[in-house]
Amino acid sequence: MYDVIIKRGFLIDGTGAPPWRKDIGVADGVIVKIGDLTSERAEEVVDAEGLFIAPGFIDLHNHSDSSIFVVPTADNYVTQGVTTVVVGNCGYSPAPLTDNNREFLEYSEREFIKEVGGIPWRSFSEYLARLEALEKSLNVAVLVGHGTLRSAVLGVGEVKPSEKQLDEMKYLLAEAMDAGAFGMSSGLIYVPGMFSDTRELIELAKVVSRYGGVYA
Repeated sequence: MYDVIIKRGFLIDGTGAPPWRKDIGVADGVIVKIGDLTSERAEEVVDAEGLFIAPGFIDLHNHSDSSIFVVPTADNYVTQGVTTVVVGNCGYSPAPLTDNNREFLEYSEREFIKEVGGIPWRSFSEYLARLEALEKSLNVAVLVGHGTLRSAVLGVGEVKPSEKQLDEMKYLLAEAMDAGAFGMSSGLIYVPGMFSDTRELIELAKVVSRYGGVYA
């Protein structure tokens, strides 16, 4: 007995193989069988005749960092088949928040602030904890933004970091990776990432590498 059986759909499994017509049995939210389930029963049967069935799509470049808290059902993505988003792109993430980048982040998050009244986190771990606790329709993978790290230490001006300031950026990055960030992104055509040099990026990428993360 299944919770759901999806019948007669054409399955695209993501391997590049041609679509194949199969039934899918779901129990406790997990696909437990793919095959001919004609004789099987379920609480709900979905007739997918003439339709295609595919794994959930992954949106690798997404900016729902804070809007997911406002619309956690994410209907605009789910109805397109997207089940996972990667946020924190283009060098921007809404954390970590410090006195140095508060004005920058509050301006960037002005629409979010209108909805919730303020940015309710400071550290990257606090941001991830709130995201984890949120009842949402999507899986969310998070990158920490290089521009946000830079502004957290240096502000948004055209400044080259001292060794101490670079160490502070590396420390904040390590904190984010420890908390569960998948890696770091940069946006080198945007303020403040455009003011960084190659050495700064290499030193930060070394931190990401220690955790097996990605640089995007």
